[in-house]
Amino acid sequence: MVDTVSLVLVILSSVLFGIAVYYTYRLSEETNRGKYWVFFLLAAIGLGMHEWLKVLQVFLRIPEPIYNLLLELGVVAGAASLSYASYGLYTSMKKIREKVE
Repeated sequence: MVDTVSLVLVILSSVLFGIAVYYTYRLSEETNRGKYWVFFLLAAIGLGMHEWLKVLQVFLRIPEPIYNLLLELGVVAGAASLSYASYGLYTSMKKIREKVE
C-alpha cells in the first residue's frame, strides 16, 4: 500500500514539474527569452529531473552510483538556476520600483 501511494506521489510530482517546465518556457517566450526567465525554465528542469529520474529508475534500473550522481547534479543545477533567476527577478523589480518612485 505504501509503495503504491509513494509511486502515485512521485508520478504526480513528475507531472506537476512538467507543468512548471511548460509554463516557465511560456514565460521565457513571452519575455523574448530574457536571460533570467530562461533560468527559471532551467531551474524547473533541473529540480524536476529529481522526480523524473525516480520514475525512470523503475523502468531502466540505472546503476546506483550513476543514479545518485544524476540526482545530485539535477538538484545543484536547478538550485543554481533558481538562485540566478531569483536574483534577476529581484533586480528587475527593484529597477521598476525606482522608476515608479
